[in-house]
Amino acid sequence: MIVFILSYKKNGNWNETLAISKKRFKDMGYEPVVVEGFSLKKHPEIKPNEVCFLNTRDKVFPILSKYKSKLNNGFLVAEDDAYPNDFFTPDFLKKRLNKSDFKKSIVRVGYQKKLNYKIGRDYPNGYYLVGTQIVWYPFSMLDKIKDNMYQKKPQHLDGYLSKLKDIPVKILDEKEQKTNKYVYELQHKSATTGKTRLGFELN
Repeated sequence: MIVFILSYKKNGNWNETLAISKKRFKDMGYEPVVVEGFSLKKHPEIKPNEVCFLNTRDKVFPILSKYKSKLNNGFLVAEDDAYPNDFFTPDFLKKRLNKSDFKKSIVRVGYQKKLNYKIGRDYPNGYYLVGTQIVWYPFSMLDKIKDNMYQKKPQHLDGYLSKLKDIPVKILDEKEQKTNKYVYELQHKSATTGKTRLGFELN
């Protein structure tokens, strides 16, 4: 199972968490494909909070046809700070996705936490799911997703996915993941804030 890992280079070097994340996915049985995202240094017109949104839309989506023969109903996009739990194998994920309407829905697979809000115009689904460590995108909805993203102003990707109204979005095994995260976020210095994001630390 292919997983597209979004990362970036700074002064010619890949982000330091990429090697850890890539190796972990490979060891777990995935086929990691690294996608070089926008460098904020080279693209000062891009705001830090826009980069994940633009990387997904403008870097991952255009290369999908190259891997179409290896992709079935959709594809996974991971951040370079994603670190799968010990049981998070491709077989495990396929079984869990089969429990969800993954052929017709975006599925939030790996994330940090859920913030509940009153359902309204700003929060049509009643929540804001923080983090986009791993997201599943179905091919059946891809054209609609592309059109929607081009119509919307670039923004935090987790916010965009949390506030979608016209495209179904599922949270994978939400109840289970309250106590047993499928994917951790590696502790790292955030490219968007410049601050250290507390997270999973390797021993």
